[in-house]
Amino acid sequence: MEFGTKVSLILLIRKSIILNELTTNLKVDEYDDLSHVFFSKNLLTSISIWNIINPVQMILPEISEGPIKFYDSSSAFTLTRNLFESYANMYYLLVDNKSQEEKEFKFLLWKRHWRDERRKISDSRGIYHTKLDEEEQQILEIEKKISTNNFYIALTDKQKEYFKERKNWAILNLMERAKRTVINKDTAFYMYKFLSNYAHSESFAIMQYNSINNALDAQKLLEVSIIYTESLLALTIDIFKSHFNKAKEFIEKDDLLKQNIIWSLNYMSKKK
Repeated sequence: MEFGTKVSLILLIRKSIILNELTTNLKVDEYDDLSHVFFSKNLLTSISIWNIINPVQMILPEISEGPIKFYDSSSAFTLTRNLFESYANMYYLLVDNKSQEEKEFKFLLWKRHWRDERRKISDSRGIYHTKLDEEEQQILEIEKKISTNNFYIALTDKQKEYFKERKNWAILNLMERAKRTVINKDTAFYMYKFLSNYAHSESFAIMQYNSINNALDAQKLLEVSIIYTESLLALTIDIFKSHFNKAKEFIEKDDLLKQNIIWSLNYMSKKK
């Protein structure tokens, strides 16, 4: 079967939905749970991209006698950028670790960060809830654990000062995180630059959008999103499966799913 197509993408999405259902509501540790959250999120994002690739028909007799479809490549690329970042973060937290201490350190920063972000958002709206007090205490407990973590202790004084800032949850920026995944470094840079232009509506993206003259042009441009979405979802599954035996068993019995993961690993690891 040929991969990187609409047919192979929807098959991967359907199998991912089954895989997600098989691994939901199981008793797992924090890392397994985090892998499931990333997988669920990336699956939903992939479904949203699929819906953009296959827009519903609209009947507008004032404009056309027949049904009209609107192909929104800009939104598809924005969501693909989100998928790219999510995969890079998943890999950074769960795979890219030289020791258990480093993994624990990263996860502690991650847990501190989302609590601090919720407080900032609440403060900006002038909203108070007792849960915020509870989470502030949780942050203090997390910071105690950070201070005794062996990976943190081995950092330089400058690095320690950096991580005292609650907003700083990662050692590397997104581009650096992405380059440490299985994605080829040049490919990762290209994807990041290309997709980020759409996510932030930069001049390149607006120029590209303005150059689309008809529905066929828009459909052709969406082929890029199809390939990237399928590959990134498959790479997400490749990480996820190591956290759930049920996932491993399911994939081992499914030759098409195994081939898709292998294809995606090869496609993303090669220099384009």
